[in-house]
Amino acid sequence: MNRFILTVQDMTDENAKITIKKNGPYLIFGNIPLREESIQIDAMGKAIKWVEGQKFNQNEVYALCRCGKSSTMPFCSGEHVNKFDGTETADDEPYNDSCLIHEGCDGVKLMEKHILCTGAGFCHAYPRIEIAIKNKKTLEVAKQECANCPGGSLTLVINGEKIEPILKKEISVTNDVKTIGPIWVKGEIPIISANNEQYELRNRVALCRCGRSKNKPFCDASHLK
Repeated sequence: MNRFILTVQDMTDENAKITIKKNGPYLIFGNIPLREESIQIDAMGKAIKWVEGQKFNQNEVYALCRCGKSSTMPFCSGEHVNKFDGTETADDEPYNDSCLIHEGCDGVKLMEKHILCTGAGFCHAYPRIEIAIKNKKTLEVAKQECANCPGGSLTLVINGEKIEPILKKEISVTNDVKTIGPIWVKGEIPIISANNEQYELRNRVALCRCGRSKNKPFCDASHLK
């Protein structure tokens, strides 16, 4: 069966959510659009932008692989059965309370929760984000670097206001240059643990889909190792 079509429905159910099945897949509810996105690099090997790929033909409810072994990626094909330990180990400390704060130029701060870094590499492009936040002339670059961070590890704060990208409810299965990347969840989609507890609602998070993260269900860049 062909899983790909040229368009997906634009209407996302108001009850959209992701639930995690114990030692199993992510169950996606509410007709959430699903697409593929890849990282484009420059001649120096630096990440420069996301490139949209194919859109998937998905049902109102569908299951995405969490173990990295599915034969029908990105969808679950059942290979996880009796082979996958999906124990969720992420802490429940709010993002705001668990970040490092980097000082920039006047009124500018950068919040960072390193364990949510997916290794996408946009913050290492020119100029590096640590440099970009130091000069008001490069703040737009810093904003874009933060916006390209799929795990929401980085958040720019200017004069006390968080700068977040405007994202509609959508899921992207991402590809790194060398391997598959995480599942990029956008637009404040609730994520419910296997113990029926909701994770902190955020504008963007990245879920592990290689099965190796030490911060399940979130990506910790283990797919790059």
